[in-house]
Amino acid sequence: MKKAIRSMTALAALLITATATAQVTYPEDGWWWNPDAPGRGYLIERQDNVIFIASFHYAQDGNPEWLSIQGSYTPSESGDSIGEFNGTVYRSTDGQCLGCAWTAPMSVVSSQDPMTIVFADNHNATSTADIMRLVEDMALLR
Repeated sequence: MKKAIRSMTALAALLITATATAQVTYPEDGWWWNPDAPGRGYLIERQDNVIFIASFHYAQDGNPEWLSIQGSYTPSESGDSIGEFNGTVYRSTDGQCLGCAWTAPMSVVSSQDPMTIVFADNHNATSTADIMRLVEDMALLR
């Protein structure tokens, strides 16, 4: 009887360990930014392994610009990070202004404007964006 209880206890411990190691860690949803670069950042929302990002920043002419980036999240199999996002940048222009009649925006999808975010953990990441051939790496915090 004691041997059976020890065997069941060992099996339970093994199952708990296997379950804990198989769990996927995701980045936290919400606002991500770099405190050393105020005035720009990302709103990140995830559902399963699909991520939607709204980017707020300024264009080269100083006007505010919003972009949306959609793509997939791949959980990491190594200990270097919890996972990586790879997406495509969408630019929307000529849409509805506040208080104006509704106007459908013109969206431009550019496969030449990729974005990658490597999440070190659920509160720290590094984004690499190649938007309009302007490549930038930026540390992000949540």
